[in-house]
This record gives sequence, structure tokens and C-alpha cells, in this order.
Amino acid sequence: MSTDLLFWGVTTLALASGLVLGWAVRGRRSSESREWPRRWRLNARPVFTADERALFKELRSSLPNHVVLAKLNLLRFCQAADDFEARNWYDRLHTLHVSFAICTPSGSVVSVIDIEPAHKAKSQRSQKLKEAVLEACHIRYVRCRTGQKWPQPALMAAWVLGQTAPVQ
Repeated sequence: MSTDLLFWGVTTLALASGLVLGWAVRGRRSSESREWPRRWRLNARPVFTADERALFKELRSSLPNHVVLAKLNLLRFCQAADDFEARNWYDRLHTLHVSFAICTPSGSVVSVIDIEPAHKAKSQRSQKLKEAVLEACHIRYVRCRTGQKWPQPALMAAWVLGQTAPVQ
């Protein structure tokens, strides 16, 4: 009987000590994370590369009746059809971005463009996932490489929107 009492006493004491220690460490960590840095070691940087800036200007002038959004996460314009699958889709898609999204004035995405640096290798798996998601959402997907010559302004809208004749 005394060994059972000793066992339960030591177990209860160990559990209580663990809880107190965990609470203390958690409180210390959360107070440290709330402290502001004394020195902000950050520098501003441009949003666009030179190629992205050039294409953005071309898109804006070629598509005056559309909205051009830059560097957008796929989750901003697609969502799970079933609420219970939302977390699974979030986990799959939260790392995928597109360089530009071409939208109607009401905000519906009709086409996306990716500018891919020639020196940077992309994961085949994530590329296939991105293509499948955009196809499922009925969104045109255009890929191009940095340094690639863009179509003439008269053909830009047709190239981006997938039309056979230039848009007037």
C-alpha cells in the first residue's frame, strides 16, 4: 500500500512540476516574442524586377479594361469547394504564387502570367499542381522566361487573354 501511495505521490509531483515548468517557459517565450526589436535591420526593396516592371507596363497599356495584380498567392483567387477540405487545400496551395493576375473590373481572375527566371529551377510537382489548380478554376495560364521578348502591344491582349484576334 505504501509503495502505491509513494508511486502516485511521485507521479503527481512530476506532473505538477512539468506543468509549472511548461507554463513558465511558455510565458517567457510569449513575452520575448512581443518585445519590439531595439534596432530594425531592414531595408526597402523594389517589388518588381526589371523584367516584371517592363511586362507590368505593357500589360497595363494593352489591357485598359482589366486590372493587373502582381505577385498574388493562388489562395487569393481559388478556394475549396467543400468547407471540410479547406485546410487540406490551404496546406497544398499556400506556397504557390503567380507573377501577375489579369482580372475583370469586378475582380474575377481570367488569366495569370508567371515570369520564370532562367537560372532558377522550379519544382515539377509544384508546377504541375499550379497548372492543375488553374485549369480546375478555368483560368488561363501563361508562362514566360526572363528576357523573353513580349508580343507587340496590339497582340498582347490576345496573348494574355487567349483570343485568336487582337482585342480592339
